[in-house]
Order: sequence, then C-alpha cells, then structure tokens
Amino acid sequence: MIGCRESSDVSYTENTPVRYPTSPKTERSLPSRPETPAMKQTTLEVTGMACDGCEATVTDALEALEGVASATADHEAGEVRVEHDETTVDEITVSGTIEDAGYDVAT
Repeated sequence: MIGCRESSDVSYTENTPVRYPTSPKTERSLPSRPETPAMKQTTLEVTGMACDGCEATVTDALEALEGVASATADHEAGEVRVEHDETTVDEITVSGTIEDAGYDVAT
C-alpha cells in the first residue's frame, strides 16, 4: 500500500486516484491600469549638428522635458526623432527646445 491511512475503513492502493476537496472559486478583480498617454512620434529636420556631442546635446535637452519618452538624433542624416505625450509636450515645444540648444529646425 502507498500513502497514509487516517482511518481503518479506507484503504489506498497504488491505482487509487487522489481526490482533494474543492473550494468555491473566488472572483478577483484585477487592479485598474492608469490610462496610458497618447504617444506620438515626431521627426524633424535639424541643421547645425556636426558630431556625436551635438546629438547628445539635443537628446539630453529633449529628454529633460516632461512628456518626452525618448529622443534620438542623427547628425549625418540631419534628423531628430522624438517620442512624446502629445497632451503634455507638442511639436512647437520640441522645436523650441532644439533651437534653444543651438540648432536650427527646418519648417
């Protein structure tokens, strides 16, 4: 015999299935997620960037803005891409930040 005997009137054999007591299923609600902001990707032509340092200056300035998720700059392509919450920071603010960093944004 395999298993344990708690009472003498029940015997267990190797092929006896084990049955566990079931409990009623409880429904749990998942915590609500906060709504995610509407993210927008903006690509701008930027002139005046000449090196990796220029790229870092632009991306650091943009990523310091509240509402900007990420920013990349490519001085060879003359391009800056920004992923941002359009309800917090708009394209005009992005352009102004790039210009404040010392570079020109094509209109």
